[in-house]
Amino acid sequence: MRCEEIRELLITDYADGELDKGRLESIRLHIEGCPQCRSLESRIMSIRTSLKAERQEVPAAYIWERLKLKIASGEVYRVGFLEKAGESFNAFFLSPRFKLARTAVVTAAIIIITLGVVLFSRVESPNGTDFYAPYSYDAAADDGHGFGTGIEQYFL
Repeated sequence: MRCEEIRELLITDYADGELDKGRLESIRLHIEGCPQCRSLESRIMSIRTSLKAERQEVPAAYIWERLKLKIASGEVYRVGFLEKAGESFNAFFLSPRFKLARTAVVTAAIIIITLGVVLFSRVESPNGTDFYAPYSYDAAADDGHGFGTGIEQYFL
């Protein structure tokens, strides 16, 4: 076995004592000949020992009973701002009773975007006055090297 595989097994199954005898023996043989893996195994086991020595808190019986009831009922609680915002968003946009409000919000968004495009698409001409950039093709102004639009002429 390679060191990568041994390290993965040391961190997971070896520390929990969940390896079969064949794999356990091959890991022990590898550890005997590999100082890096032996060091990792030593650190993992010392951490495991210190964690076992810590005092384990046992929840009160009423907490276990509440937990069992919640699990049995299938009730799930979401926590956090994003989850609450997502629920509000879904309630607003998926609920049939907010049909008119949805339409108003979408219409307002379209109007705001359109106004933003119109108001911020102004270009300053070389003489210092603002004008809306013409997006039309002028065949008389075309010298054969482009479309002859005002924007192209401005930047060239």
